[in-house]
Amino acid sequence: MRLPITPKEMVWGGSQLCFSSKDQRVWFERMRERGEPSGLAR
Repeated sequence: MRLPITPKEMVWGGSQLCFSSKDQRVWFERMRERGEPSGLAR
């Protein structure tokens, strides 16, 4: 079961992204490839 996202897990765009985990980076890259600006499916 997934828990709600915490502030530490949030990724804000910028020129110097810093990920707190490998899973977070993988998720962000997959959403970027899909063209999802917020990472959320419509």
